[in-house]
Amino acid sequence: MGWDETDLKYEENFKASVGASFVYNAKEKDKKLADTNSAIGNVDLSMRYRGFSWDSEYYIRENDPEDDGDSVTSDGFYTQAGYFVLPKKLELGARYSMLDPNEDERDDVQTEYTVGVNYYLRGHRQQIQTDVGHFVTETTGEDKDENRVRLQYQIIF
Repeated sequence: MGWDETDLKYEENFKASVGASFVYNAKEKDKKLADTNSAIGNVDLSMRYRGFSWDSEYYIRENDPEDDGDSVTSDGFYTQAGYFVLPKKLELGARYSMLDPNEDERDDVQTEYTVGVNYYLRGHRQQIQTDVGHFVTETTGEDKDENRVRLQYQIIF
């Protein structure tokens, strides 16, 4: 099933999707990690209904060095939702995500909180998007907080 990140089509019937994948010895930047076995799995869920969209995904990865070094397990997820307050024109959205690059390290969790507004002039072919995001990376001592404000105009021809 193929669909956009939003319910721009304003689906009259409830649509949902569930997916999963598993990869063993995946490549990073087109190269296998040297002397390391890796396993990656993910599960995703999506739904669309009358201007409401929701997407969510969880992933887990384990890198296991062949030379008996310490394995590294990372995991993360995101969930995002949007709703057209003006059907097919004006959408409000929100996103939350978390990434733990190494479950054995305490102070490395990264989180994102974002809210946004999208205005569609000609569907995805011409749209204006804006969002405000807050990003936190836990570190030993003091957390690193960052904010982002983004405004973009997209035109596809």
